[in-house]
Amino acid sequence: MGKLPISLINPATLQNMLRNVTLHLPPGYELIAGTRTDHIYLYYELATATLVGNAHGIKLLVNVPLKAASQHFALYKITVLPARTSGNNFVKYAVEFPYFGIDSSRRDYILFTEAQWRRCTTTSIALCPADVAIYSQQIVSCESSLFFQAADSNKLCRRNLLFNHRTPTLQRHGALWLYHLPEPRQVTLRCPSANGWTSHTETLSEAGIILNSSRCSITTSEFRTLPELSGEIQAGIDTTHIYVPESIPVVASHEISLIKEMSPEVKRLDEVTSKVMTPSQTFDMDSLFHIRQASLRQTNQTYWHVIATTSICAITILGILYLSLRTYVCNLIARCFPPSTVLEPSTSEQDPSPLPPEPRRRAYTPNNDESQRDVAFTSYTLQSTN
Repeated sequence: MGKLPISLINPATLQNMLRNVTLHLPPGYELIAGTRTDHIYLYYELATATLVGNAHGIKLLVNVPLKAASQHFALYKITVLPARTSGNNFVKYAVEFPYFGIDSSRRDYILFTEAQWRRCTTTSIALCPADVAIYSQQIVSCESSLFFQAADSNKLCRRNLLFNHRTPTLQRHGALWLYHLPEPRQVTLRCPSANGWTSHTETLSEAGIILNSSRCSITTSEFRTLPELSGEIQAGIDTTHIYVPESIPVVASHEISLIKEMSPEVKRLDEVTSKVMTPSQTFDMDSLFHIRQASLRQTNQTYWHVIATTSICAITILGILYLSLRTYVCNLIARCFPPSTVLEPSTSEQDPSPLPPEPRRRAYTPNNDESQRDVAFTSYTLQSTN
């Protein structure tokens, strides 16, 4: 489902179709924009089209909105401006429904919140779902009292009191600007004209409307607006001219036979080329340079790491070999040349004895764990002579 294309159905054809549709509408209903020629363009925005088909044909289904007299409302947006009470103090109405719609007879109205308004399809004519209540004029609300300018609006609407309010309000609605200035301000309007831009200055205060100012820029010492620029221009589209010459033979007639004779050789060359030739590749030069520098830097770092690691390992191995050889030599010397211990004879005086006593033997066991020869030591007691 999509919009109705103007290239498929032109406005004249669509107008005739819509006139035929009006003859079959139920009583009380009519097309949403009528059948006038100056309103036909609206159906290209509002109508939707669906294309269905089968093996026997294709049908175009066009969905056109209808309206009834009781379902057509003129919609207004409520803009509330502060009202001065005294000095820089203002009072401002607080409305719950910023959108107010009233029918052509002015007897019924509807209310929309901002969220409900977003569900509407907004084009030249807004289409909203029928999910809100329609109120009679007898039901008085804050919004209806403001629209009909009832005297008791201040009793029906909630109000806010603004102390020392100095913030200006400036809103654009179509081709006009709606303003409210709590204090008098000097405003400069700069608008386009046939001879360029023209400027003039005005002093504005309180609330008001600046008409036909959408193309003008409004500037004060505190705020400014941007103009909406529009206009017409004529330009020629440059087309590219292509010259197509007559067909000229690229190969001479006597070269055709030579090409046929070379065909087998070309096939063999193609087979060799397909095996040897690498596919074409494209690389970014900056990326290649970056990769090259990173590779060189990583290679240099790798060399230093390898050299340092190799040196440490070699020193460790040599140290281990030196300690092993030293231990082995020490053990060999201790085995071949064992240490000997000689006890000195006692020089202390003893009592004389007529016969020398039997020699005493004391066995000495060396500290070395390995088996060695027994060594016997003999001690004698010396007798003193007068």
